[in-house]
Amino acid sequence: MRLIPGAVILVGLALLAPSTTAAAATSSTTAGLEYVALGDSYSAGYGLLPLSPTSPATGCYQAEVDYPHLVATALGLDLDDRSCAGAVTANIRDTPQVTGSGTAPVQSDALSASTDIVTVTIGGNDLGFASIAGYCVALTANGPIAGDPSLDNCKDHYNPSPGVDQLIDLLDSTVAPALAETFALIAAKAPNATVYVIGYPTIAPDAANIRQPEPPGCFTTAIGDGNPPFPVNSFPYTQTDTLYLHYIEKELDARIQAAATTQGFTYLPTWAASALHSVCADDPHIFGITLTTDAQDGEPTPLPGIYLVRGALHPNTEGVDFFASTIIAAIEADRARPALADTGGPDLLLPLGALAAALLAAGVALARRSRRAEG
Repeated sequence: MRLIPGAVILVGLALLAPSTTAAAATSSTTAGLEYVALGDSYSAGYGLLPLSPTSPATGCYQAEVDYPHLVATALGLDLDDRSCAGAVTANIRDTPQVTGSGTAPVQSDALSASTDIVTVTIGGNDLGFASIAGYCVALTANGPIAGDPSLDNCKDHYNPSPGVDQLIDLLDSTVAPALAETFALIAAKAPNATVYVIGYPTIAPDAANIRQPEPPGCFTTAIGDGNPPFPVNSFPYTQTDTLYLHYIEKELDARIQAAATTQGFTYLPTWAASALHSVCADDPHIFGITLTTDAQDGEPTPLPGIYLVRGALHPNTEGVDFFASTIIAAIEADRARPALADTGGPDLLLPLGALAAALLAAGVALARRSRRAEG
């Protein structure tokens, strides 16, 4: 059954019918609010074009269509987008970020008592996920891996024996404390803001959504026959490592959620909702890995003259639309609550208002996709 965007919007409007005054108040209460966006490449829309002319530094690869820009446009917010590809938690707290072609100021310097809304996606670079993904690249569906040709998979490197996992140890000893410190600082610098922490989406699928049986798992070669043009949106990971990377992603999100909850922030999970849209899916919300010989389009790799196209293992346009719709729905629902309470209406209207906001946001995302398909 094909879902028609217009129908989704009509359903949302129908749900709002018991409280049309509150609906109008919701849209008016967001206009002009001060919105600061913090975070890494997942916030910045890494790999998408055009680049934002207001990016904090050259080399941040912040896109004009990243989720902060989409959210601000939809809700009429006054945006200060400090997101920058490659950022770690320290770049939010107290350390300027050197990008290689510029220096981005400390992200939290944009926060103040007048900040109304904050969004943040952070933590993946503290774990070193990009390096992990590079180490685990496999040459065939059964290995070996690029990081250590003596190994058939990288799980045996990071998790050599039961109960010993280097990445879980790193999450608990380093990443989780850094997240806690960063979120505490955000709370202190923006005491009047509503803070939304957005979790990372599903990149590698779980066992239920992994392709079977040939080749094993989701494996597709990145290098092809070794000559350009190279395969587009490949996923060069063994089945063992696909499931292992899925597990590590989920554990990272769990630490992010715990740190956000401790500060009373709103945690917006994207993990479960994106499970059917991993790199391996028929309708992916994530770019796969694509190699190129054009240095202008990518980042260097260990292979001479071959570059990694920007955006690998990051949200594509559909993925960014999903992020934006999720955030818009949450903000609209939060802003609707005081207005609904003022009407003296029944408590039932609160979940209906939130559901309607979610449906409206989904309708916007579907409409965008429909227009792109028609174009």
